[in-house]
Amino acid sequence: MPPEGTYLLIEASGNYSLGLAGESHYFDAISKAVHRRTGEQSALAEIVREPDNKFDANAVRVEIKGRTVGYIPRELAPSFHSLLDYGKSINKRIFARCRVWISDAEDSYGSVSLDIDDPNSALPPANAAEVPSSAIVWPTGNTIQVSEESKNIENVKQIFEKLRGAYGNSILFELVIDVAKPEKPEVHVLFNGLKVGELSPASGKKFLPAVERATKKGKTLFVKGEATGNSLAAEIRIFAKSPELLTESEIQQLLG
Repeated sequence: MPPEGTYLLIEASGNYSLGLAGESHYFDAISKAVHRRTGEQSALAEIVREPDNKFDANAVRVEIKGRTVGYIPRELAPSFHSLLDYGKSINKRIFARCRVWISDAEDSYGSVSLDIDDPNSALPPANAAEVPSSAIVWPTGNTIQVSEESKNIENVKQIFEKLRGAYGNSILFELVIDVAKPEKPEVHVLFNGLKVGELSPASGKKFLPAVERATKKGKTLFVKGEATGNSLAAEIRIFAKSPELLTESEIQQLLG
């Protein structure tokens, strides 16, 4: 690891689903990164913007121990720019956890998979300073689409006002229970105390017990997310680990 305070680590989800482009050109570097051991190894990869790349000015390079092991796929590279630009602005390098695979076949090959669901998860949410220090921030995980944004577009406009001039689209959203229908309560998504959407019945059912427990303890529960589009047509997504993937002790630790 680089010295403490000199880097940002992209939040891990354990999926390791992001493969690299161009790995076949960097087998020697990939192999050296894990001391030429075969099989699967864990490592830490640095994500580096490469604006002088003669083939693609949007290119984003991936290094392990200072050696290039591949590139973020061309179509995904721009989604890393906000985080990399933010890191540069505060003089910090950007890292992510990864898995390295080296085959033991005669015609050896190697691959690298990054543990990145949301490249902007290391960005500070634009409204982080306004969230109470006592609030619970749920662990980041898979993408969950929020619904009903269009019905709450006047409130959604406030999100875009907040994001103006910020790095990326990262926002902390509050989850609350709407008990207008006690037999079928909904989980609503709030920004600045105003409803901007709601979770689907399936997602809401998963998060309902955690929100209820937080509410009983007098605490607010927030999740990381993002808003894209504009004040006329917007999409809101949250990045939250599904509650059933957490142990009871982990949930107790979160909720206090």
